[in-house]
Amino acid sequence: MGHERKRSRTAVVLVPLLAFVVVVVVCFSVWMSPVSAIPWTRVAQLWPCEDGNAYQSFTIGTNPAGPTLKNKQNGRCLQAMDNKPGAALQWHACIPAPSNNNPANQQAWTLPSTSTPTPASIRSVWNSNLCLLPAKTFGTFLGGAFVLSTCSAATNVFSWKGNQLVVSTPAGYCLDSGSYYRCDDPKSPIRNYPFCNTSLPMLERTADLVNRLSTEQLISQMGNDAPAVAQWGIPAYQWWTEGCHGVGSWCGTNCPTQYPAPCTLAASFNMTMVHTMAEAISDEGRALHYEGQSGLDYWAPVINIARDPRWGRNQEVPGEDVYVQQQYAVHYVRGMQEGIDPRYAKVVATCKHYAAYSLENWHGMDRFHFNAIVSDYDLAETYLPAFHACVDARPRSIMCSYNEVNGVPSCANSFLLQTVLRESFGFDGYVVSDCGAIDFIMSTHKYTNSIANTSAVAMLAGTDLNCGQFYQQHLGESLSAGLLKVADIRKSAIRNFKQRFELGMFDPLSNQPYAQIPPSAVNSPKHQALSRQAAQESMVLLKNDGNVLPLPKTGRSIAVIGPNSNATESMLGSYYGISCHDGTYQCLYSPYLGIKAASRSAVTWALGCEILGNDTSGFPAAIEAARNSDVIVFVAGINQTVEAEGHDRDQITLPGMQNDLLKQLQTLKKPLIVVLMNGGAVAVQWIKDNANAIISMSYPGDHGGLALADVLFGDYNPGGKLPITYVPSDYVNQISLEDMNMRASATSPGRTYRYYTGPTIWEFGYGLSYTTFETKWVTVPEPKVFDSLSFRVTVTNTGKLAGDEVVLAFVSQNDPNQGPLKQLFFFKRVHLTPGQSTEVFVSNAPVTPNSARLLRPGAYNIEVGVGPNKLTSPVSISGFVRV
Repeated sequence: MGHERKRSRTAVVLVPLLAFVVVVVVCFSVWMSPVSAIPWTRVAQLWPCEDGNAYQSFTIGTNPAGPTLKNKQNGRCLQAMDNKPGAALQWHACIPAPSNNNPANQQAWTLPSTSTPTPASIRSVWNSNLCLLPAKTFGTFLGGAFVLSTCSAATNVFSWKGNQLVVSTPAGYCLDSGSYYRCDDPKSPIRNYPFCNTSLPMLERTADLVNRLSTEQLISQMGNDAPAVAQWGIPAYQWWTEGCHGVGSWCGTNCPTQYPAPCTLAASFNMTMVHTMAEAISDEGRALHYEGQSGLDYWAPVINIARDPRWGRNQEVPGEDVYVQQQYAVHYVRGMQEGIDPRYAKVVATCKHYAAYSLENWHGMDRFHFNAIVSDYDLAETYLPAFHACVDARPRSIMCSYNEVNGVPSCANSFLLQTVLRESFGFDGYVVSDCGAIDFIMSTHKYTNSIANTSAVAMLAGTDLNCGQFYQQHLGESLSAGLLKVADIRKSAIRNFKQRFELGMFDPLSNQPYAQIPPSAVNSPKHQALSRQAAQESMVLLKNDGNVLPLPKTGRSIAVIGPNSNATESMLGSYYGISCHDGTYQCLYSPYLGIKAASRSAVTWALGCEILGNDTSGFPAAIEAARNSDVIVFVAGINQTVEAEGHDRDQITLPGMQNDLLKQLQTLKKPLIVVLMNGGAVAVQWIKDNANAIISMSYPGDHGGLALADVLFGDYNPGGKLPITYVPSDYVNQISLEDMNMRASATSPGRTYRYYTGPTIWEFGYGLSYTTFETKWVTVPEPKVFDSLSFRVTVTNTGKLAGDEVVLAFVSQNDPNQGPLKQLFFFKRVHLTPGQSTEVFVSNAPVTPNSARLLRPGAYNIEVGVGPNKLTSPVSISGFVRV
């Protein structure tokens, strides 16, 4: 996602914590749970006035600061969630009146006398210029929420009718403390409507509910912060939850597990593990949802291509290869959504950002203005295949991106959203905009010239849900201008609500197994072990001169140095939740702490330098620590200050003073082990030439420090392979980040290993092990191939340690007009003990039946492995081979 809200380094960079959203989540929790975690909390809403209804009868209490508005049923007082305009209101235990504007004590209000039933503004005691009124965004319809607002004549919408507070609208609604009708309530007046009938098809139930909504209610549901519609049993809902590599939320009973970032996981080449991780994330998501900490619609995975190392969001995607991306998308989506109960989705997965999105802010061009000029060839071969595979896995959501594609903003692009996505790929879920993207259609792209036309163009193009409030605020204008019909909005609403039905939101929870997932599932020992395993399998050994690794645990002291050496939060990359109950990341093992815990020899630490800046004041301490130790482990790289959403790199060299410090440490003639923490590739030629050993740990997740120690000391034998190409530093001078062309030209060396023609530091698929492997043909590929490509190889562990090898099979050719110069079409990770062999059957079976790409007739080579020991066999393709 993107402007989805500008992310800070504080972690719940992904869960909206604005006051109203908190109320929405609480309200939803109350409605969903038989016993709410906060049973006394109710959101202040509009409700039909019924004399004697306990929920709508209020008493006027007193306290030292003045009268309070109390709920007659349970004596709770009306409280604001904040002391600012827009803050939402709920009922809370009555506490002493505020004396110092303490946000926790906002339950006191100045009220008109009950004996004077004329309209009067209800003002807060602690801020007399803030009044109580229905939220402008959601209007004064049934179930609409209340907020604080600056007092004015226009906000004076209340009157007293006896002891009932009446909203002065034609409907005459009353202030309510948040009741909901429920389908499973035997006293509920909605229980016999078709949308409550669990025996009917989900789509039929969805259409029945959506067709009952008034136009105003309908429009209110078209943003990510959707208010309750109590009349029809619709709870307030926050559509936006992040789950890029773990639930992006605060802690409940336990804190969510944060797995390695996608750029890291791709190095494992183990999609079974990715699938298992996604299952674990969705389990934790369900458990945290019922604790009021998360929603059920996850706006992940990110499956844009890592086409350039400068892009700030390379960390969020599974590398630069199309086939790997397809595999990742399918396994992630199915792992998130599917489970033991086929009636329901466990959660909703959202593939994003559609389409051709891979620029943040580079040389003055940002993603909100960028027009990605993309050829049909590159769309078909590079930018769309992962989304096609994703659709085949049946995600319930797709997110359209900020950028334009060939002159049309993605969220207003009917060719992408209708012709390609729905008609060609067969997508049947909802399309959600990136946050603010509907607004940007007009404000930055200048594609439209009016607000009414903007919302109409986006909806008619196929964007069903708006992350933001643009639809909620302006769809009415589109209707009034005749640019939209109510039927157009209902069409999108049905797509949106169908997912809520498939999540079980309108069915009894008692017979839904996903609703029974306990809080103990969150960060369980099983999930902790999986996170550590994922980090282990994703480590890539890039150099090991003289077998300096693995290190002994005794007899050799270690100096751990470098700007990422004691990092905890930085190990998580981006889009992550809170890891520790105190809201920090200090409960995690940094690389230094992981090494210290594993070693039985002396381990010292010195920062040495920061990632950015020219400060060398830490050099002396670092050099002294290294001088007094037997081995130097330098944890280098970058972090979110260098590569991030909204921020691309200009240079791909190590920033700051890291190289300077490394060069001084190297003069000590001690074994120098460099560990790289990064998402996008870093040009580290000097390190490759001078370090004794190099490990890529990328962004390894919450168990990264422990997993690194496992690898350094030989408790785990690294077997990962690079999912990206490491190019020299001069690459940035050879091609503009705005150039979306993949193939090499007079002005470009090409992009990714599939088209790149220049020199490399390390090639895609490179990775070493503490043991050795030998791969041999069992059956050579047939020299002439029409449509089926298959063969067998044996892999033997010829070393002395057990380890993993990844079998990579490519098809290559030399004519860029024929297609990619090299293309991965098969991979498999195998574990072998010393002397053990296994046979691997290699075939060109596509990831999904509909998402295959075609190899044109011509001469090709089949390659197994990378580097000088790869196997090569020529083939001639006379038909069209699917890969």
